[in-house]
Amino acid sequence: MEKVPNKYFLDGYGLKEKEIDFVGGFMNDVYEVKYSDKPHILRIGSKKIKSKKDVQGEIDFVNFLKEKGLTVCGVESAPNGEKYFETKDEIAVLFEKAQGEFVKSDSEYWNENLFFQWGKTLGKMNRLVKEYNPPEKIKRYEWYNDPFYTPEIVKDEEFQNMYNEYFEKIKCYPKDKESYGLIHSDLHHANFMYNGEDLYMFDFDDATYHYFIHDIAMPIFYAVRFIPFENKKERFDFSKTFFNSFMKGYFKENDIDEKWLYKLPEIFKFRELVLIMAIHKQIDLEAPENKKFVDYVETLKKSVKNNIPYIEGFEKIIEDILKERENV
Repeated sequence: MEKVPNKYFLDGYGLKEKEIDFVGGFMNDVYEVKYSDKPHILRIGSKKIKSKKDVQGEIDFVNFLKEKGLTVCGVESAPNGEKYFETKDEIAVLFEKAQGEFVKSDSEYWNENLFFQWGKTLGKMNRLVKEYNPPEKIKRYEWYNDPFYTPEIVKDEEFQNMYNEYFEKIKCYPKDKESYGLIHSDLHHANFMYNGEDLYMFDFDDATYHYFIHDIAMPIFYAVRFIPFENKKERFDFSKTFFNSFMKGYFKENDIDEKWLYKLPEIFKFRELVLIMAIHKQIDLEAPENKKFVDYVETLKKSVKNNIPYIEGFEKIIEDILKERENV
């Protein structure tokens, strides 16, 4: 039997059950619905994972970005003006549906034009947030207070020690308006759609106060993830192409001190640790059908324990980008 939303949510938005398709669910249940004769996305999440305050902060942030002209999937108001509906256990939000399509590495769009636009869009968001001051009562949380961070779930003392070391190191980075603010925090290629010209961003439910360099790190971290570690030259060559185009776009909209770019290898390493933790939280590693995840966790553990660079030679890529920028 296919999942259907709580009738209270359907009635609140005036949606018809026959015009609803269940898209999928992991952290949230997601449905494609018809609202005002146009396709929209209805997201229903557990309040145990994201509180009402979290959702209110997300809605305010997304709508702020939309008002500033950024291509995000805005939050729709219900006929009575409400921005969300809640029950005791769940909270529902209705979003515009993104224009375009998902872009994978085998797509005709997976090229330098996309990478440039990706960086440009992210740079604009990081620049705009410097003037964003939400009410304190709905302000999103600082990254280090994210309840998702539970390294103790990985029963490996060496892992936990390394995780805590990197966590504390990053937490001690200096903060100022030019380097720290509210970020998307997870703008990989599954969290936007592209129509050949613009990126339409969504999935802001992990938005958190963090360093802008973290926002920069996530796209390349996930873009290169599916090239095996042992294919060092392929990883380096792709990373050079990707990051050069990405940062050209980013610098069109926002500036960032070069010292932060040299933090990226450290950010990558912490993200590997977070990914190990996330897989332990979300995947049953005892199930035979999930052996590929067990193998991937072992690859990541080997990488962090032996301090293997996530992208070998990445500092050279940074140097080349900065030299080229100086010559412009």
